[in-house]
Amino acid sequence: EEAHDDSMDSSEKKKLKDEETQSAKHKMSVLLLLAIYKDVLGDDFKYDLGVLGDCYLDLFFLMVLMNRVEMAKMLWQRAKFPVMSALTACALLRGMAGRAG
Repeated sequence: EEAHDDSMDSSEKKKLKDEETQSAKHKMSVLLLLAIYKDVLGDDFKYDLGVLGDCYLDLFFLMVLMNRVEMAKMLWQRAKFPVMSALTACALLRGMAGRAG
């Protein structure tokens, strides 16, 4: 492994470090989003980002949480599971409204 490190120039090392940083930031974002879902919807809510293979669904939920209505509508129209998406968004919004008082 040391020979491999010696053969890498500084630009390759920087690129690798940047990729690792981006990966760590992505993981933190996913964990934060899942924590928000759990906090708002409770322990009975089970959802893993990306598990349904629908990136539009994940982005739709994020836009709902951020109150980006137009973007949420656009993503909802492209979701594979529009009824489930709408019901979950409704639960998210009710949960958020209940916390706001």
